[in-house]
Amino acid sequence: MSQIYKRIQDDIKTAMKTRSTVVVNTLRLLVDLIQKKMLVSGAPKEITDDIVIDCIIKSIKQREESIEAYKKGNRDDLVQKETNELNILKGYQPTQISEEDIRLVVKDIIAKLSPISSIGLVMKAVMTELKGKADGALISSIVKQEVAK
Repeated sequence: MSQIYKRIQDDIKTAMKTRSTVVVNTLRLLVDLIQKKMLVSGAPKEITDDIVIDCIIKSIKQREESIEAYKKGNRDDLVQKETNELNILKGYQPTQISEEDIRLVVKDIIAKLSPISSIGLVMKAVMTELKGKADGALISSIVKQEVAK
């Protein structure tokens, strides 16, 4: 079983004891998302860190999009709710690496793929290596810059 998933389960129990409903509800939604992903055909029988990280990233992106939509609609109450949930989820996200480190990884992968370093191949390799550790848009931007050189 995934260590991150076990930590989430333990944190739900702790939050229930302290009656922290925001934490309980946010983490229960995350667990539900993980379990739904496990039901998809072809998923491994055991919950892995990769599956959990994918679900955490998806949940974070959903909250960020919701915050933007609520800001446009002047719904400050919902912005605050989503921000609280976002902060809880970010506590489970892998440590994000710096732009310099991303650029080093991209350069290394381009060197390995040297003669055929198309954007698609480089993106696939970089996304596999940096899964959950960096924003996809930032990675895409850096890959495009480095491949163009």
